[in-house]
Amino acid sequence: MRVRNEKYLNWAIHNMLYWKNKSSELDLIQIHGTRDEIFPIKYIEDCVPIEGGTHAMIIVKAKKISVIIENLLKNDT
Repeated sequence: MRVRNEKYLNWAIHNMLYWKNKSSELDLIQIHGTRDEIFPIKYIEDCVPIEGGTHAMIIVKAKKISVIIENLLKNDT
């Protein structure tokens, strides 16, 4: 959070709190890091956990995430 300026932080908090979901009928799969400090996994229900994944895991765990997505897509067809 130290990297973000105050304007961005205020924008992000406002948009998380007042997000208007357009549809709740979607069949979504959430991939979530077990060490995400921004959105702790203890508050996340029914997800595919990435062991050691942080909020920046899309950068440092990209290959692992890609394998999960590929497997999910193969199983969906």
